[in-house]
Amino acid sequence: MRRSILFLALVVVLTAAACGSSTAAATPTGTATPTGTAAPTATPTLTATATESSAPASPGPTSTAPADADAAGIVWLCKPGLADNPCTGDLSTTIIDSEGKETVVPAQPAKDPPIDCFYIYPTVSQQMRVNADLSIDPEELSVARYQVAPFSQVCNVYAPIYPQLTVNASSSGGISANSIQIAYEGVRAAFADYMANYNHGRGIVFIGHSQGAEVLTGLIHNEVHPQ
Repeated sequence: MRRSILFLALVVVLTAAACGSSTAAATPTGTATPTGTAAPTATPTLTATATESSAPASPGPTSTAPADADAAGIVWLCKPGLADNPCTGDLSTTIIDSEGKETVVPAQPAKDPPIDCFYIYPTVSQQMRVNADLSIDPEELSVARYQVAPFSQVCNVYAPIYPQLTVNASSSGGISANSIQIAYEGVRAAFADYMANYNHGRGIVFIGHSQGAEVLTGLIHNEVHPQ
């Protein structure tokens, strides 16, 4: 993985305006950012807020991949060719000027964009566990539609489902070094799958928000541009 590739390493906090839209996105109910954490380094050493005993245990590796996983066992929230891709629907936006006049601006995904976007979503999972499983829940679909779908106008969006630290983990103080490592390794495995099977030498823009940005910071340091 540590080889020369053409990429744009950008970890950004997203708004709909990032792709030229003037409509601000609303934050989904119940989102939270894990407290007391930092981005993984060469060996993720994020600070845990409490022991695992204060919340449901994090899941370990599973022997059976989800039915919607690809050949490498990765579940993709957004990827070119998916039948129900939340990142490639109607991208039209409504612009409201200073006088309250509304103008609908039509937009569609690019047919042959020159680059890819690798997106890791923020803390949205409402599952009652420390690390989310790989189910595609309404929260992930919603955040993909309003947060990263506009980027489909300029890039192919790849967004894996990963075992993120859930809202419950953050609120219950159940985050540990092990649960942080599980979330990071899920993203690392998805990126390895992407590079091996989907990238084909294309430029990459890394996009993350909240927990997603923290994990991407570690991924870029470890896998893309080690220092």
